[in-house]
Amino acid sequence: MERVLDYYLSAAVEADRHLARHAAAPGAGLPAHGTAVLPVLRAAEDARAWMQAEQENLVAAVRHAARHGFTAHAHRLPAAMAEFLRTTGHWSEALRLHGTALAAALTRSDLGGQAQARLDTAMINCLRGDYEQAEAGFRTALELVRELRDRQGEGIALHGLGRVQRLTGRFGDAMRSERGALACFVDTGDARGQVAPGSTSGTCTRAPGTTGRLRSIWSGLWNRTGSGRTSAAGPTRSPCSPMC
Repeated sequence: MERVLDYYLSAAVEADRHLARHAAAPGAGLPAHGTAVLPVLRAAEDARAWMQAEQENLVAAVRHAARHGFTAHAHRLPAAMAEFLRTTGHWSEALRLHGTALAAALTRSDLGGQAQARLDTAMINCLRGDYEQAEAGFRTALELVRELRDRQGEGIALHGLGRVQRLTGRFGDAMRSERGALACFVDTGDARGQVAPGSTSGTCTRAPGTTGRLRSIWSGLWNRTGSGRTSAAGPTRSPCSPMC
């Protein structure tokens, strides 16, 4: 059974590579998947179709891994499925799977896995309008990634926190969080990650009560980092980018 779990983990990570909003973390080794051939996925549409077709099997794999002590698979599979579940509206399933992932990561004393599970859960809570739980999750994840000195994870957590702060009317706090997120993504060369804070900034700077000084701070950072321009990785800004 471990070989089957290895296959689904490797295939899901490959699919997520086409769907993820952030550059893949370096050094994240994958298990061998025997002689099984991974699906050929050339674009996001292929990856989404594969995830859709294999969703029941992937969920079953997570449950089996959790029941039988394959804790690495139990926390990494939900992480690889997170973007698919988020964008296709399978939010209740996502919360269950990310809960399983967190339990597995706690069993392994894996701080990185705990941070990822908390981030994924917080993103779904944000989408569901449960802002109190979302903010608590993003703050806990932020503490973990800072302990690990994971700058990309810090950027993701700060961006999520900024999103919640904006949605709850705390525009000054939101801009400070987003400014920190953008700096993290610039530092790590995550061109995909640089899209979201810039997209959010427009709403923050137009919000009622936003001072001219805050607008100036954000615009200056946005211009200095070169975000919104085209890089070697492609355009760093999108006219339509989901935030949570």
